[in-house]
Amino acid sequence: MGCGPDWPLCLGYLVPPAVVHEVEVLLEYTHRLSALAAFLTVLVGAILASRLKPASESKSVRLWAYTTLAIMIAQILVGAAVVKLHLNPALSALHTMLATLTAITATIAAVEARHYTSRVQERSI
Repeated sequence: MGCGPDWPLCLGYLVPPAVVHEVEVLLEYTHRLSALAAFLTVLVGAILASRLKPASESKSVRLWAYTTLAIMIAQILVGAAVVKLHLNPALSALHTMLATLTAITATIAAVEARHYTSRVQERSI
């Protein structure tokens, strides 16, 4: 709760003035920035997966990329609820579980993308 009950703002600001002076604010704000970076990475991955050709061979990559994106969106919404409801234990546990599930599905998507890339490279040789 380093940013207070504000979400997506932090203490009412996009960049809170206390971020360099208070450890709690710094930790929460860093968490939010890293979550934004992770979301943008997952979003770009899903967009790139949607453009893979041939579609029949990239189906698994798309499935796992879209699944990761959907889980991450759920995680973000639960995270907002955690802030609004002042660290509700059940929601906090769900938020952590979804974070773990996001990491798992993103890893599977990356492995599937590597397999897809290997198959495409083999055909071009």
